[in-house]
Amino acid sequence: MYKKHCILVSFLWLLIACNPKPEIKSSTIKPQCLASQSKCVVTNELGQFNLLFNVEEIHGELPFELSITYDSNDNDIKFSAYLEGKDMFMGKIPVFFTKMKNENKQISEILLANCSEDNMVWRLWVTVEASTDNEKTLKLKKKKTFFIDFTSTRL
Repeated sequence: MYKKHCILVSFLWLLIACNPKPEIKSSTIKPQCLASQSKCVVTNELGQFNLLFNVEEIHGELPFELSITYDSNDNDIKFSAYLEGKDMFMGKIPVFFTKMKNENKQISEILLANCSEDNMVWRLWVTVEASTDNEKTLKLKKKKTFFIDFTSTRL
């Protein structure tokens, strides 16, 4: 009797705990600036950088794309980046970019964990490394780091 009762309780617990996740609009949206984003365009001595997302809102545990398009006088642009919680330590999440052929654009697919809070402010740190050829055919390298903040929502 006790064993049957335990099995029944376990089964009911599993049914209650397994709610399907609500569906979110996928990446059919044109890259855009988020309403919660601190900056969409960053301009510095290396050029102008547009940071855009393929969703209207960021939700934990749902992948999204970040694209950086740029206008620069330098020949070779490389990005390195990571995400961290602005007010809560969630570790450093590395962000890896893929360069799009024949475009001044690089894209990264990102997946964030859910936070215990309903809303989480994330800080994206981006380092731009630019190489240019000078008159004596030497490569000159320049680096510049900046950040943007944006918010994710727990489902």
